[in-house]
Amino acid sequence: MTKKLSICMIVKDEEKNLRRCLDSLLPLLEGNHAELIIVDTGSTDQTVEIAKEYTNNVYFHQWNGNFSDMRNISISYAKGQWIFIIDADEELETPNELLYLFEGVKINNYNTIRIREKNLLSIKLNKHVYHFQERIFKNGGAFQYKGTVHNQPIYQQPVLTAHDIQLMHYGYINEDKDLMEKKFQRTANMLKKELEVDSEHVYYRFQLARSYMMHGDSAIALEEITKAYESMKRQDKRLITHRYYVFGEYARMALHTNQFKQVINICIEGLSYNKHYLDLYYYLGHAYLSLEEYSKGIEMLSKYIELNIQYTKNKLDLSNYTAVEMYSLDKTALEKTLDRVVSILYKESKINEDIGQYKSFLNEIKYIDSALKVKLLTKIFIKEKNETELYDLYKNIEEDQRYPFINYFETLKKDLDQEKKKLIEFTFSISEDDYGLLNKIRITQNRKKMLTEFINNYDIIKFTDGLIIEFVTYLMDYHYVTRYFKKIDSLTIKKIVKVLIDNEGSKKYFLKSLNNDFEFNDFQLNRVYIAIANILLLSEIEEERNKKDVDLELVYIFEKYVTKGIDYVRYFYNIDHIRITYNTFGNIEDKFFVLLHLADDMLQKGDIRNYNRLVLEATEEYPYLSSLMKRYVSKKLKKEIK
Repeated sequence: MTKKLSICMIVKDEEKNLRRCLDSLLPLLEGNHAELIIVDTGSTDQTVEIAKEYTNNVYFHQWNGNFSDMRNISISYAKGQWIFIIDADEELETPNELLYLFEGVKINNYNTIRIREKNLLSIKLNKHVYHFQERIFKNGGAFQYKGTVHNQPIYQQPVLTAHDIQLMHYGYINEDKDLMEKKFQRTANMLKKELEVDSEHVYYRFQLARSYMMHGDSAIALEEITKAYESMKRQDKRLITHRYYVFGEYARMALHTNQFKQVINICIEGLSYNKHYLDLYYYLGHAYLSLEEYSKGIEMLSKYIELNIQYTKNKLDLSNYTAVEMYSLDKTALEKTLDRVVSILYKESKINEDIGQYKSFLNEIKYIDSALKVKLLTKIFIKEKNETELYDLYKNIEEDQRYPFINYFETLKKDLDQEKKKLIEFTFSISEDDYGLLNKIRITQNRKKMLTEFINNYDIIKFTDGLIIEFVTYLMDYHYVTRYFKKIDSLTIKKIVKVLIDNEGSKKYFLKSLNNDFEFNDFQLNRVYIAIANILLLSEIEEERNKKDVDLELVYIFEKYVTKGIDYVRYFYNIDHIRITYNTFGNIEDKFFVLLHLADDMLQKGDIRNYNRLVLEATEEYPYLSSLMKRYVSKKLKKEIK
């Protein structure tokens, strides 16, 4: 019985891709719905061996430099009623949809089937471009390919566009430099030879420009696409509508090279021929924005977004744009546009465009990143002075997005006037959570009880640095800082103290705290004292560098810092083994204290030589405090001699 579908492939050295491709075809092959024909054109790797695992129809024909010849050879072996063309670096993502199409009768009314191809350009950026291609053809004996390089199918009408059948193409991944170089050298050389024969060939010149663009030679690409455009304009004007692809690539390449006025001119001309050419609205809008012509840019990008939404709802048919990929249909392009437009409308007060329109867009688009959607809606609601919707947005976001929202929101709030800030803080103060309590603290004069509640129940470290500093300044008013510092790690204490000393002028507060709040020899208190004292000492030493005498208060703090540091390491580490393990410590401050602890042991034994050796090692390990170490050691030795 004749198989209904013949899958035809030409391959060469495709061992990296072939198995992925053929596995995607298994639902067609296993159901006996199709035959698989593979023509190898000279592989030297394991391509042929892999191919034979899936089919006995593997044939050998030497590569002759002409893609269409090779395609036509593979087609000549086909016995099915239909021919399906696929390459090794592609994958059929929707085999069941293809099976469903062939099981129905609708297909009988057509000679060619057009399907969607999704081209992966960047794994890192998750960048894809889309276009439709004729890939399935009725095997009537007349179907063939023409063209040396970018072979074109010569097919018969009518054409059915199958929107739900999709290929994934992995052949142009930018991160694969070896692959891109190999393809560039092969394709560009073949195109140049063809252009030597016919320098006015618009399609070949267009493809050469694309090859240079993918290779990273954007200036040369722009030169070549300009030549393609000029050739098109010199030829039969009636063909311009069918050569729409030149406008799209010209605009893309001009935008990439920051030729914004050139982009605008070419897009306006291109849209006069094809008013639904989505990419041209995208390029045109971004070019206007780059020239700070905001109203025009936003108008064009709004049109782009509207068309994009229509396309995703299958209300806009772009299947006739088969000669070139659509670069602005993917999620990345849409998200970039939404982010840029909303940010401009948020920032620029002189623009009269309605930012609320983008609220409608964001609510209608279901597939953009949820975190980005929250950020953009936050800007929109702030711009609209809509505290109620802003609060509702906060209450309805997922828990894992709550702190990113708060931290982003707080960053935006910095630029608001005091009245707007207070209104927002009042609105959010009703929330029964840590952020709600923090806003209650902000708007209340008597904060003592609420600060205690926050310390006991919540963790301020989850918030931004600015909020943490703000919270600690509230604690300072009630001398609750030490109580809070006992709950957080030493590194965070140091960061907070440094910011408060450097930016808030809080040095006197912490000096007083060190003198009054640490009388008890408690492990947690010692840890907090060490962290605060460390930052104060380092800060003071920097200021005292050019003075002859060291401040006595500083000396006293340092002595207490060392005493508490030694007590801390004695408690925290295994004191019996510390002599042989301290060299493995990653924390140099702890290592410093351990060495002084070992030095004290030597001093108690009267071993001055080893005492001096260990003190020197401690000083070398933590040289920042060396000026205070001299006075400390001198005082220790004098006391021992007495």
